[in-house]
Amino acid sequence: MATKSPTSITDEAARRFISENPERATLFCTRITGFHLIKLKRGGSWRFRYTDDTGKRRVATIGAYPALKPATAADKALKWRVDGADPQKEKAERRETAQTEAEAKAARTLAAFLDGPYTRIQARKKGGNATLALIRRNFPELLDRDMASLSARDIHGWQDRREAQGKAHVTIKREFSALKTALNAATRTDPPALESNPLAAVKLQQPVDNDQSRKLAEARHAARRLLTDDEIQRLYLGLDRFADELRAQRRNSREHGKPDLPDLDAVEYPHWFIVFTLAALYTGMRPGDLYTLTWQEASLNFKRITKTPEKTKH
Repeated sequence: MATKSPTSITDEAARRFISENPERATLFCTRITGFHLIKLKRGGSWRFRYTDDTGKRRVATIGAYPALKPATAADKALKWRVDGADPQKEKAERRETAQTEAEAKAARTLAAFLDGPYTRIQARKKGGNATLALIRRNFPELLDRDMASLSARDIHGWQDRREAQGKAHVTIKREFSALKTALNAATRTDPPALESNPLAAVKLQQPVDNDQSRKLAEARHAARRLLTDDEIQRLYLGLDRFADELRAQRRNSREHGKPDLPDLDAVEYPHWFIVFTLAALYTGMRPGDLYTLTWQEASLNFKRITKTPEKTKH
């Protein structure tokens, strides 16, 4: 015995209605209050008209016709009617929940944490900017990732790529340590950006011990050498030409409507980079140590710099 359809609208009646009526015409069901079919430019749409808890008349879309048959659409409308549901409110709540989850996920990306809470944390530390730069520079593929989704697979793949670039294991270890420390900090913010560090138990793979790795190490060691006298003279020449170009540009600007700009002919070094380069040349200090140099470490009277070189602290 065939099951009786919950709606008075048969498939034949729906087809005839769609073919014979103008756009926006409506065919109501006589068995389920509010259930109806509306004619659209292409096909039709099953809809359900109801009154919400505030007394406002609302219409919820069930699905498209002819993709959705009358009995199937009617079952959904009947369930809404029996349950006293508010489809539009539920849809809005689902959308709001999805949006909230999406915003929370975006806030949990590594980039968002580095740009927000971790920048404030590192601002209180010596070398904090260098730590932030180290993470951003060496983990670009992870910046847009939800921190909670990071895994050992991500790290081991990253390690493989760094080794293929010829990076020493000690360098890779230092970079990974900086990332793990950042994730640990994310669990201690208020409120916590992470419930737990997903990489807490993750360890780097053992360094590759083969002829290739030894050759890479030897190549790195061989590349470290003193500059030749010719290279030093060329460096001086390049810095002088850079200074001359800056001074010429400034003179031109001061002569053509910008007389208030500082006169670079009156200073010994027209750009910080020149001083930075000379300091690196004369002291052999790492760029990171030069960036973090303070006035307390530089004595102009004695022409002396007292600096303890150190690896980036996290």
